[in-house]
Amino acid sequence: MTEISKSSGYKYDSTGFMRYLGSIGYNERTLRTYQSSINIISRLLFQRFGSIPLDRITAEQVQNVLDGTDLKERTKKKHAVDFGRFIAYETGRNPVDPIYQPKSIPVTVDGHLVYEFPFPEESQAFGNHLASIGYYPKDIDNAVSVFEIAIRLLLREKGYFKIEQITPDFYSALVPLTEYMVRQYRTKTLRTFGIYCMYRFGCNPYEDIDTREPKEGKYYPYAEEIEQYRRWMEKEGFRGIDERIASLRSAARRFGRSVNEKPLSEITEEDMRRYRKEMYMDLRSSTAKHQFLMMKNLIIFSTGKDICRGYTFRFGRNVPMRQYLSKEDFKKLWNTANPQERLVLALGGAMGLRRTEMVGILMDDIRTDTITVRGKGHGKYGLVKEMSMPKSVKNALSEYLKERESILWIYGDDSKGHLLIRRRIRPGTPMDQSSMNELIHGLSERTQIPFSAHSLRRFFATLLYESGLTEEAIAEQMRHASFSTTSDCYLNPTECTVEEAMRRVTEELHGGIE
Repeated sequence: MTEISKSSGYKYDSTGFMRYLGSIGYNERTLRTYQSSINIISRLLFQRFGSIPLDRITAEQVQNVLDGTDLKERTKKKHAVDFGRFIAYETGRNPVDPIYQPKSIPVTVDGHLVYEFPFPEESQAFGNHLASIGYYPKDIDNAVSVFEIAIRLLLREKGYFKIEQITPDFYSALVPLTEYMVRQYRTKTLRTFGIYCMYRFGCNPYEDIDTREPKEGKYYPYAEEIEQYRRWMEKEGFRGIDERIASLRSAARRFGRSVNEKPLSEITEEDMRRYRKEMYMDLRSSTAKHQFLMMKNLIIFSTGKDICRGYTFRFGRNVPMRQYLSKEDFKKLWNTANPQERLVLALGGAMGLRRTEMVGILMDDIRTDTITVRGKGHGKYGLVKEMSMPKSVKNALSEYLKERESILWIYGDDSKGHLLIRRRIRPGTPMDQSSMNELIHGLSERTQIPFSAHSLRRFFATLLYESGLTEEAIAEQMRHASFSTTSDCYLNPTECTVEEAMRRVTEELHGGIE
């Protein structure tokens, strides 16, 4: 164990740590900054707390002594992170990690916990090889980064090994370690390690393994009509035809599902009204209007008739149609969902959270039995509420946190403390409302059950109502100023609910005699 140097009285002996940093290629300037951080915090700790063994230093102590200085916040963070890595190297633990959320994940090397990639010479040699066979600089940097991810995965699984111990058999060990990755990242990781094996051993064990169910072909209804429409636009000299056709195909896919691919010549005004209402549930008003007009023009072009003529098709908040989920629909969604989707279903269906409230949850907001929710609630229930966490949410949360940890381990922690993070585009960054919509849309496509984040909230409100909870309690759980908002916009009592109510009335008034 590293002790305080007797000669200085306050400096910890960092000789071994500095020697290690130098061995992996850190330059003199970087070494001086590390040494400076270690010396500054060592002196501050000694002045405030006296002599403390490294393995007993806490994050609160480091933060406490830094807060007593006039350093900039950025400088404080730099000193704390460097000193934390020194402690990790010497003791195997880093007390400041929970506060500063490191982007690089540590590995154990010769009994030391280190954050730097342990084989920098191998990365450099692999990069030089790629340059020699014609790779562009940008592609070289990308390939080397992916190679280091693959090695970190193997180090985590196998424990520390020397680079000379790598064999082509390591590829077989890497395959199951990448199963949770998004397909494109898994393919990239396995392919890059295969290229490395070709460079080192003259053989490439890479196989293009499909990690998901076979994806169905693109669904493009009314392809013939759209192609004729394209030729007409080319003849008329329209600009931006490719973009127009791409938008039209997207609109046609939604329209085809809405009318069960009915021929355009048989489309009725009622079909168009239903199509308009369904779009309103998923799209912004401007987008819905744009897609509606594209399909209207395609029908006019193909049939010569304007079935919408003389009718008013309004877009916006006055569309009186909302999506509701049945218990059977929710069960099907639950059984089909992956861990992240299941947590979203639980937060919406079992707690009634809004989309913005879900993406706004921080890890610090989660307690053993409660979650702090920050929303747009009005009235006496306020914007912030401590909500109890049902068992279904706890189970879904526990399952998801394992997946979240794996994602952050590979791609780095850019979550900024948020619970829900992206899995595909920019993995490891906080999920926003747009990516939440994509997640819900993907689950809806797989199950063929149309729903939105607010559908889950309506499902929650209906369950509370059917359970017999008082109006005041329901409004509190929904965080509405009054129950009238809940009853007007959220409740969807089923026929079964009405029958059950009538049965209870009969039992009360007539002793069960119908």
